[in-house]
Amino acid sequence: MTYSVTVREREIAVRELTVGDIREWLKMIASSNQTDLVDGLLFQEQQMITSEIAFMTSLDVAELNQFTPRELVKVIDKCKEANPHFFQFRAAVIGADVRTQHPSA
Repeated sequence: MTYSVTVREREIAVRELTVGDIREWLKMIASSNQTDLVDGLLFQEQQMITSEIAFMTSLDVAELNQFTPRELVKVIDKCKEANPHFFQFRAAVIGADVRTQHPSA
């Protein structure tokens, strides 16, 4: 299912993630070993990073960089509305820090 939110008169598609999408996200964060300071702290209260916003929407990271934080919070709110189960799962995964549970190659 696809939801939409309008920011700056632009309609942004927000997709509901499938179980397969969530598995792909999990692999993405498990292999990630760093987040830049902006990603790590700017949307800390919203519990998202820009690559995750791009993962759920019709925007890419370069496009996200053109929006203000206040504008992106509207997009994040729509992502949360579309994916409540994902955000519960995400909180549990981040709390467990899955990167430490995988042996190094």
